[in-house]
Amino acid sequence: MAIEPRAARCCCCNARITLIVLLFFYIFVGAIGAIYWIAGTSDHAYQKYHTYLLCYRVWGFVGLALYIPLLYGAVKRQSRILMAGFIYETITAVLIGVLCLLVIIMPSVQSMICYLYLIVYREAKRFQDNR
Repeated sequence: MAIEPRAARCCCCNARITLIVLLFFYIFVGAIGAIYWIAGTSDHAYQKYHTYLLCYRVWGFVGLALYIPLLYGAVKRQSRILMAGFIYETITAVLIGVLCLLVIIMPSVQSMICYLYLIVYREAKRFQDNR
């Protein structure tokens, strides 16, 4: 069995503690969100968004169901569970990043298309008609 350098042990320990704190935070926020959305289902304003809220609620419970075993793995130092949690969090971070980029880029693309149609295309057509 190889002995790890002290710096590597400290780095792994700090990463594990950070993971535990983040998982506690995710579980806390997820539980509050789930309770809030369950209480809001009887409100008539939300009835037309019932399917969306149901999907959001189910996804929240799935997230909680995933975070609890990941927290157990982090506390008990289970390497397979920690790697599964790392992979899951990496995939989630990439998907959220892509979603944020789409939210930022799509309006710009739509604005550029509108600009090209309204200004450039009409000016080119007017210039061609004047010839």
